[in-house]
Amino acid sequence: MTPCASLDAIRELVLSEVNVKELVILDASESKLTKKIKPDFKKLGARMGKLMKSVANTVVGFSQAQIAELEANGSMKLTVEGQEVELLRDDVEITAENVPGLSVASDGALTVALDITLSDELLQEGLARELVSRIQTLRKDSGFEVTDRVQLHIQDNGDARFAQAIRNHAAYILSETLATTPEDQVLVSVLGGDATAIHQVELDEATRCALSLVRSAN
Repeated sequence: MTPCASLDAIRELVLSEVNVKELVILDASESKLTKKIKPDFKKLGARMGKLMKSVANTVVGFSQAQIAELEANGSMKLTVEGQEVELLRDDVEITAENVPGLSVASDGALTVALDITLSDELLQEGLARELVSRIQTLRKDSGFEVTDRVQLHIQDNGDARFAQAIRNHAAYILSETLATTPEDQVLVSVLGGDATAIHQVELDEATRCALSLVRSAN
């Protein structure tokens, strides 16, 4: 099984574990990433001897297609100073150039580019996920059983993005935390009830909120 086929076979696991929305598998001809190649002079010198400098100069001039061929096949034949030599993948260092908006990393023939541009939608989803994580911790610290249903109310902190995140992801938040609160009653202007059930939560450096978590009688 090829590396791409192996990756495709575990697509859903990858998406879940690294928290990304979409996985697109491209071959070298489809990718817009630019690769850079640099000779490993120590390895080339040991294998090529006096031809090392000429081989290194040839390698530096490789096109993107030649770099892709070497990565795919693991070796390639070159004619240098009238002699045929075999260049190995291990004789060179191949890296991908960074592209604005992408974080790029390589491991052997595999290159991964992660789109790190965050839309408002993704930022809101991130807040909802962080909130769920904090509530799960509060459930545990409050001595709730794993199966306990709860009443959850979150105080509006005046941040429009935060409020929108709660409204847009209320169903997800309630489901993950086993809360029985109606979706349209999760976000409130003032928290009532027992003060000991009110908690201050920090989601990131700029976002904090107060919430009430009470074991449900249902």
